Amino acid sequence: HRRQPVQHEDRHDSDADLAYLSRWTHPADVVRESFRMERELRDLGWKVVRMSGADLKLFADGDKGVAATMAIRFGGAFEALANFRGVSIAAINGYAMGGGLECALACDIRVASPAARFDCRFARIGLHPGGGHTRLLTEAVGPQAAAAMVLAGESPNGERASAIGLAWTCVDDTDLLDEATRLAARAADLPRELARQVKASLRETPRLASLDDAVALELQRQRWSIEQGFFAEQQAKAEARRSRS
Repeated sequence: HRRQPVQHEDRHDSDADLAYLSRWTHPADVVRESFRMERELRDLGWKVVRMSGADLKLFADGDKGVAATMAIRFGGAFEALANFRGVSIAAINGYAMGGGLECALACDIRVASPAARFDCRFARIGLHPGGGHTRLLTEAVGPQAAAAMVLAGESPNGERASAIGLAWTCVDDTDLLDEATRLAARAADLPRELARQVKASLRETPRLASLDDAVALELQRQRWSIEQGFFAEQQAKAEARRSRS
C-alpha cells in the first residue's frame, strides 16, 4: 500500500467544520494523526469525518510493540471523537472496516452511499474488537445485529445499514458529502452550547436508572436554556427566514 497524506478541505457553511482523514498506512501516521484528531476535536463545534482504517499488515508484521501502540492510539482517538461535545457526522462511501467502522460508530450521525460496507472483521482476523466497538455497535443496531456482524461476519451495505439503524440514511455517492454537509449546517444553526447540552442528554438519559431521573435532568437543562435566551434567539432566526422567503 502506498503511504497517503492526510487531506484537509475547510468550508464554512453555517460554521460547519469539515475534515477529511485518508487511509493510515504507516505507524507514524496513526500516532501523529490520532494526536492531531484528539487536539482538534477539543475546540471544534461540528465536524464531518471521512476515514478508513489502518493497513492490517501493521498488525501482522509481528512487532507486538507497534501493534500495541497502534491499538492504544486508535483507542484514544476514537474516545476523543466519542467524547467530542459538538455534533460529528460520518460520511461513508466505501469500506468502513475495523478502525474505520469504530470511527463511524463514534460519530453522532452516519450517512452512507449504496457502495458503503460496514465490516467489523476483528474476530475473523484473530483480534478482539477495541475502542468501545462492541458497546457502540450494540447501541446502534441492537444485540442480534451486532452479533451477526461481529461473530458471523455480516457486512451490511449502505442500504441495509440504513434499514437497521447503523446509518441515518443512504444516498447516491454523488450526493453523500452534500447530505452530510446539509445535516452539519442544520446542527450548526443551533446555539452551540444548547447543542452541546442536548447531545449530552442524548448520551446520558438512556443510562439513568429511571424515566423520572431523565425527566428531572431534562427539566434542569430546559430551565437553563430558557435563562440563556435561546428560545427568543431561534424565534428571531425563524422570523428572518420567513421574511426572506
